Amino acid sequence: MTPNGRAIETLVVDRCTVLMQPISLDYNGASAATGYSADVIRRAVRAGDLIPRYVSVDGKTSTKPVIEYDELLRWVRAGATER
Repeated sequence: MTPNGRAIETLVVDRCTVLMQPISLDYNGASAATGYSADVIRRAVRAGDLIPRYVSVDGKTSTKPVIEYDELLRWVRAGATER
């Protein structure tokens, strides 16, 4: 299962199984992936600590923000190692 509750898809290529990992997460998915609340994710975005993306379809930009998986990893790794 992915952090947002979706099943991880698998693809069989030449008898090898490849796991398909999500490339972006919505705020609830980012919350599940990190263990922080969706409110903390939103505050990090507002503070500029996390950079969301808005996809474009047919020349129109979506209003739904998503956070790329690598951006979420960068944000977590930038945190202190001790409190």
